[in-house]
Amino acid sequence: MNDILEAFTNPTVLAGVALTFIVQFLFKYIQKTIRALLRGGRLRELKKIKAIRHYPEAINYESLKALAYYLVFMGSCALFLILITMGPLNVTLDGSRWVLFLVCSPVFIFEILWLNQSMYAKSVIKYRRKLRITKPSM
Repeated sequence: MNDILEAFTNPTVLAGVALTFIVQFLFKYIQKTIRALLRGGRLRELKKIKAIRHYPEAINYESLKALAYYLVFMGSCALFLILITMGPLNVTLDGSRWVLFLVCSPVFIFEILWLNQSMYAKSVIKYRRKLRITKPSM
């Protein structure tokens, strides 16, 4: 029993217990903050979708933008494949992998842009299907 009492009076044990509670509080606070930020981002995207879902031109524009990003992504993939096989970027294959990732980073950037726009265009189309037309047009 004395050992337990001495352990709780030891400053390192008290610091460890206090640090545990502080880390737990910070983890919960950061988790709530991140959830709120993500929820706000989804809300902004949903408002943006609901604003443009009534206009077929805007829906076509978003889907064509996704197609354009796809074409740019495929073009950059083809360009880097040609440059690597023909020789100018052959040196990067022998060097560090970080240099190769840095040189090929436009491919990854265009892929991320294409995937984000594609998911956005799919959600716009999904919300467009949810519209009901109850009033006859005049």
